[in-house]
Amino acid sequence: MIVARKYLKLLAVFSAMLALAVSCSKSSSPLEEPVQGGDIVEPSGFPVSLAFGMKDVKYSPATKTLAQVAQADGSANSFRGMSGIWFLPFDVQREIRADDTRSGDYLRLPYEGISDDFGDDGSSGSFQGLVNSNNSHYYKSIYIPSGTASFLVYGKAKEVSPVTIGSTTYTSGTQAYKHLYGSLIASDEASGGTAGVKASDITFSPDPIADATARAAIVSKAQRLANYMTSLFTTTYSVNYYYRTSWYGSTQTGTVSRSWHQAISETWCSQTMENWYNTLLNGGGSGTQGNIYSCSGVSITNLLRRLYIALSAEDNTVSNSSYTPQSGTYDGCFLNSNRTTELTYRNFSASYRDEILEQIRTFATVSGSGNNLTLTLRDSDLRDFPVGDGLPEGCVAIKWDGSKFVAVTEGDYDIHLAPMDRFCYPPSLWYYVNSQISCAKKLNSEDDDAVAERAIAAYYKNTSATWTSILDQYNTGQRKFGPVVRKGAVSVAVNKPMQYGVALLKLNLNTTASTLKDADNADVTVSNTLFPMTAVIVAGQHKQSFDFTPQTGNEYYVYDNMPLSDAGETLAWITSLANTNNPSYTLLLQSLQAEDVIICIEFQNNSSTTFKGETGYIVPGSKFYMLGTLTYGSGQGNQTLVKSVFQQDYVTEVNLTINSLKKAFNCIPDLQDPQLEVGVEIDIDWILATPSEIPLY
Repeated sequence: MIVARKYLKLLAVFSAMLALAVSCSKSSSPLEEPVQGGDIVEPSGFPVSLAFGMKDVKYSPATKTLAQVAQADGSANSFRGMSGIWFLPFDVQREIRADDTRSGDYLRLPYEGISDDFGDDGSSGSFQGLVNSNNSHYYKSIYIPSGTASFLVYGKAKEVSPVTIGSTTYTSGTQAYKHLYGSLIASDEASGGTAGVKASDITFSPDPIADATARAAIVSKAQRLANYMTSLFTTTYSVNYYYRTSWYGSTQTGTVSRSWHQAISETWCSQTMENWYNTLLNGGGSGTQGNIYSCSGVSITNLLRRLYIALSAEDNTVSNSSYTPQSGTYDGCFLNSNRTTELTYRNFSASYRDEILEQIRTFATVSGSGNNLTLTLRDSDLRDFPVGDGLPEGCVAIKWDGSKFVAVTEGDYDIHLAPMDRFCYPPSLWYYVNSQISCAKKLNSEDDDAVAERAIAAYYKNTSATWTSILDQYNTGQRKFGPVVRKGAVSVAVNKPMQYGVALLKLNLNTTASTLKDADNADVTVSNTLFPMTAVIVAGQHKQSFDFTPQTGNEYYVYDNMPLSDAGETLAWITSLANTNNPSYTLLLQSLQAEDVIICIEFQNNSSTTFKGETGYIVPGSKFYMLGTLTYGSGQGNQTLVKSVFQQDYVTEVNLTINSLKKAFNCIPDLQDPQLEVGVEIDIDWILATPSEIPLY
């Protein structure tokens, strides 16, 4: 179920509005145009002091998955601050539209970042006590173009580097840091550039994790692992034996050769080898294609480790009967020339098993034994791919095509994989406002601009002032002047408060069953901490227009691989009878109006059970994926206000209950596939604090 909650007053982060107060000082500006002779003409803009509403910045949380970082708890200490704020002026006396042309260059606050050290020096950009008294911040000497009547304002949340989460340290510029804080590609204008003059020139685009070069390298790595697996299945092992065709004939040497498939079809392999043959081919055989499963380095390493442990154990389940070639022999076949040790099927199975173990050792180092055995791929670039490349394990797959293993890419299998170029980072935290302005004038008692500036500053310094009382000075008080910056204006206020430009997903996992059925109708124990949630993938992400509304076109999938606590710990499991699951938070872009969105939750099988899902077997140690549909049309709340499943400045709360593992995917399917088996539709409700239980099958 989904509950979307409006963050009224931005959880008090921006409970005040933007204000601009004119000062009398002159400063160099491109708005000042010299005439011949070097004289300065009347400037086309005004140097002003700037104030805007915000919260205290004494605490900068580390990761977006915290409620405080998403600013979901409403506390004064949850505001992260901003690393950059841009003001774009327009001369239209209404809200700004896409085709409107800005009336001047963008304005940026005069220093990098908002400090939590509020000094009295105007050059530092702040005055003592402003944030604590009325949630505003104050700056001097900012030029506002003459004729300005409205503003687009953008702010980007501050990020900390380096920052440590649990035992991991993240540094800016790295891929892991982008996963931590998110990333959003802002057009030049939105991030302080000068290209473009219309509001429509401002865009915000999802940041894809892997470009074409990276994707090609990942497919190549997957094929190398596929080749390793092929070598295990196609190796033909030969055993020499001795026989004679009559009592009086001489001893002759023969050879018996079999592939793994032949050995199984002729019942030469142990039951253990046959079971693993079926598991790894995932429904395939000689001449028959199998189902896909993950080809990540971790998944294949885990498969090989478990195969090695199983085959290393003694297995006497093979028949002891003697081998007899089709041509026949007089008195049987033997392993030695004096014919004292008879060749049996068990002998051949043990020899073939040893050959498979040797094959594994050619591309992996093995140490220890039994459950203490460790296996490490010799090629270091394969060990942690594609996770090391920033992508989820399930975005690459392997399958048996009837004669060999092949790496699977999107579009070449019945269940299409999600294209790798659609996976993007969560968006970084941006703020936005589109608003008209109000202007104020000097009072008669203020004989110059400096006196007026000090009087205006006093409004903000007054600890008993509220933003409402300050705004009244512009709209109803003696200073009321008009809606346009022109001669005589000494102060300007942007009427609307800043708000989030992004949406927030709050995800709760509420399953309490201790066992679930798989696709074979077998019971799978899921109690306690056997199946941790390791990632959240959300479809329906698009490039955003200047007002943070989605454009049609390419759809992206946000991949949030950090649904963790501030200590780097797992937040939720499929079920946890001993612990309370905690919500995870993912920042998202607004989705298309009234369209459904697919959500995909990644789990890890930390149990000792192999179970069957939608696309075949899911072995211990591997990842799997549960899908659901967030259906906008089934919402029972106020859809006059909420137009999208995910909407800027709203929280979408989702409660997931998993009732079955039958629809578990071992790889990530294309979330745009209309034939996708999602198992359940998730109803949406926008009633405050009234979440309903929604099953996810």
